Amino acid sequence: MIARIITVGFILLLLSYSIWWLWQRQPKPKVQETASTQIKQEKSREPEQNIEIFPKNFSILTKGTVKLEGKLSPNSYVLIYSNDTNSISKSEENGKFSGEIDLKDGLNLIGIIEYSADLKELSKKTLVYFAAAEDKKSGFGQIVYAGSVKNIFDNNFVISVTSGVDKNIKTTKSTTLEIPQDEEEATLSALDAVRVGDFAIATGEISQDTLTAKYFQIIREGKPQINMQVLPVKILSNVKNNALSASSITDSKITEFTLSKTAQILNSTNKLDIKQVEKNKIAIIVFTEEKNKKNVSLLYILP
Repeated sequence: MIARIITVGFILLLLSYSIWWLWQRQPKPKVQETASTQIKQEKSREPEQNIEIFPKNFSILTKGTVKLEGKLSPNSYVLIYSNDTNSISKSEENGKFSGEIDLKDGLNLIGIIEYSADLKELSKKTLVYFAAAEDKKSGFGQIVYAGSVKNIFDNNFVISVTSGVDKNIKTTKSTTLEIPQDEEEATLSALDAVRVGDFAIATGEISQDTLTAKYFQIIREGKPQINMQVLPVKILSNVKNNALSASSITDSKITEFTLSKTAQILNSTNKLDIKQVEKNKIAIIVFTEEKNKKNVSLLYILP
């Protein structure tokens, strides 16, 4: 009798353990992400320092001159630059700064670099704007995303924008498409011709972390980028035959620059003449490089 009780008890114990073991291996329900969790994850993927600025990044604006305003470190030099326009100013004691830029039709990439008083880089960011004539602006929506296509699923796309963050885009039957197609793709629908690695520009409205596109463009050749380069330097020579030499503040590398008649030469208060560019001055140079020639667009001389 005792042996039977022990046997039954052992079987019940074994059965209970088996049920518990199977329950432990059931798939656990996925915890639903809250909006705040998603925002934190989005920020954790953002490699660039946060910069307070208005108009906000990814805005659709009216083409023409736009005033950028923001807040950075106090008393820092703020360079705003693009392929078409340059502006440099010094932030106030409270960190506020402003500068004007000219926006052309379509996509505009705007770089911002903040330097300390001794020209150490404090922060750097690329802003993305889309500009249109006032009477056409509403047809593009309020938000623009631009970057390389990473994933494609039917009419849904994931692109990596300039800040390195992934953005979701959805096209609809009413989306205006501008997609290049070669001879082999002529029989495909326009969306089927989109390739991973293409540069995409999408404008529209945001809903549930996805941009529903009113306009969707693919650029395959000559992908948009800022061609301007920036270098804080110590000037090593006076200008002679529109040329000067300077050494990098960062690594002391010596570089030769060419000053054209259209180059902006500024200090904190005035426009300067080419004859006022003097040896041993500290400056910020914005330039383009073509055929091993560095052409100066802006030369800003510090006090």
